[in-house]
Amino acid sequence: YTDGSLVTDASVDAYQQSTGKNVHGETNSSGVYTLSVTGGMWDVSIRPSSPTAKWNYGEPPRSVSFASDTTAETQTRDFTVTKADAEVTGKVVLPDGSPPPADVVYVNIYSSGSGAGFGGSVDASGQFRVAVPAGTYTVSLWSNNKSFTAPILPNVTIATGETKNVGTITLIAVSKTITGTVSYADGRRVTDASVGAFQKSTQRWIDGIVDSNGTYVIK
Repeated sequence: YTDGSLVTDASVDAYQQSTGKNVHGETNSSGVYTLSVTGGMWDVSIRPSSPTAKWNYGEPPRSVSFASDTTAETQTRDFTVTKADAEVTGKVVLPDGSPPPADVVYVNIYSSGSGAGFGGSVDASGQFRVAVPAGTYTVSLWSNNKSFTAPILPNVTIATGETKNVGTITLIAVSKTITGTVSYADGRRVTDASVGAFQKSTQRWIDGIVDSNGTYVIK
């Protein structure tokens, strides 16, 4: 925390976009975590591991890069979390009314005033709970299943000590596609690029990777 006290209930994940691999860990009683990864670039993020946690982390993932060889390396990435005094709850269902699988849909609670974004995953029953400081937020969803997206949701204002239930959110089957190619000025195709699309009204971000022909598809 900002006062120096330790967070002992954090889930820590390192995600490698180039391979889609995720490595998971937890903080111990001293607030320390250790992740064993392979070489390359990794994005490290944290979230509460306890459903009753009174904190959250509102910053982007922190990147770390290792040489792609067998040399032993250790790098440190420390995180400072924000204490939360309110929470947003709700339920997410697929178009047929059934809940999505656990940890496939994620909730983002974003404050345009502070620039902080707080998140949490949707469990196997479709329920979610995100701890936040009191304030006004935009609520958006992100899904690992690119076949579905979320409707535009109204802003929510939450007072200290309040729990705001946003109700049931029904995902929408995706029907729009963005596609294209990435090339050098001489026409040669780029085969190692990530491409992202951001929707400001929903704070939704979708990404993709170009293939061996330099082509990408984002849905």
